[in-house]
Amino acid sequence: MNRIVIVEESINIKMLYFRVIRIVGLLFVVSLSQASFAQKLTAEDSVSLTQNMQFFQQIKEICDADNGRLLGFGNYYCPIMIVNRESRFVVANTSLPFSDKAPINGVYYGVLPEKYNIANSTIDIDTTLYAMFNSDIPTDMMSFVCLHEMFHYWQEKKDMGRSYNNAHIDTKWARVYLILELKALQNALLSEDEQQHQAILEALTFRKQRHLLFPQHIEDETNFEFHEGFPDFVACKLLYTDDNEVVQQKMYDNIERRSSDNSFYRNFGYTTGATYAYLIRDFELYRTKLFQISDIVSTMMQSRNITDIPDIIPKEYKEKYNFEQVVHHEDSVAEYRQYLFDSIANKFTKEPLIVVEWNKDVHIGFNPNQMFSMDSLGTYYSLMHISGDFGTMQTEKGVLMQNDYLFVFVDKDLDTGKNSIRQTFKIVLNKGWFLVKQNAHYFIVKKK
Repeated sequence: MNRIVIVEESINIKMLYFRVIRIVGLLFVVSLSQASFAQKLTAEDSVSLTQNMQFFQQIKEICDADNGRLLGFGNYYCPIMIVNRESRFVVANTSLPFSDKAPINGVYYGVLPEKYNIANSTIDIDTTLYAMFNSDIPTDMMSFVCLHEMFHYWQEKKDMGRSYNNAHIDTKWARVYLILELKALQNALLSEDEQQHQAILEALTFRKQRHLLFPQHIEDETNFEFHEGFPDFVACKLLYTDDNEVVQQKMYDNIERRSSDNSFYRNFGYTTGATYAYLIRDFELYRTKLFQISDIVSTMMQSRNITDIPDIIPKEYKEKYNFEQVVHHEDSVAEYRQYLFDSIANKFTKEPLIVVEWNKDVHIGFNPNQMFSMDSLGTYYSLMHISGDFGTMQTEKGVLMQNDYLFVFVDKDLDTGKNSIRQTFKIVLNKGWFLVKQNAHYFIVKKK
């Protein structure tokens, strides 16, 4: 099975939820180079490791304070790995299979082997699973990002991973109904009692219209919301505990920021998933069924005693949420997306490419905020990190993923048979691997 990791998991979203706690910082991870790592650690380095120990202790204190109260399966704490993207230097709260260094102040450290991608994700090394995130995240965001990735750890541990493909969400009418749903969710966040109940019903009504158009993607949407939105909700609740006013305002601002994006393909689940999870307000459900939720609509209806959702949008709903104005705006967005589609399609047919077969030995990392569906052509990624037996490749020139192949856009004067390092493109081949040009394109081959 191919391992997909996300290089930057919606950092702006994570900025919305952080606890103002005194974290000195991960200076050691940020500052230590591979060169200095090869030498004896200095006293200053040891102090910095102590600061990392304090961070891990603070995360553990948050988990201990909850002690399974929110999710009901025991303490949330788990193995954590923090990695410097430049030096690949790692600190962790548990032992590292690739390092024989003795821990300092309870912090384990080493250099992550090149074959592993660095991401805000989880990573499995020699049967040990870790929650992992990058050290370049601002200090005041680290606690939230860490707790988010820890949810992914538990998803994998409980074999609750879910697949999804929501390319439909960037079509005109899917976007229209999603934007209206988001507006109604904002109203729900800032209201109470009957007004909140009504706003939730309005949100579910707009959601139902989208699902009537795309019934084959109902499960895809829920899976995305569970996979990314629920971790945001859990991280937020663990950090803010019972400070609901702060949670509501942050979620409201998050929706406000995301509603104008030109692509919802890789971000809508963070907002809708987290908001619905919060609005469910059924802690017994969280403790017993959060990992089993398969349909947000029925779960919301059950928790809020909603018996029926209109099949047709009432006129007052359309007026309340400026339906015609939203439709008009989405017409202009559709024109812009068509322009992008035509530009990339033209680039795909005329410019040289490196063709990579995407198999179980090839791993990719990408920024979910810089990708969008190209319909039948596949999915376009503005930047991507690719690694495998052949070596590593990192590009900002664009990659088109189509079925089992990655088509990497490159310069026309790319050298063959050796490494290439440029400002927007880098390929480092392992011994015995070469770039071979065939007609207009390049292939990575192993010398026999």
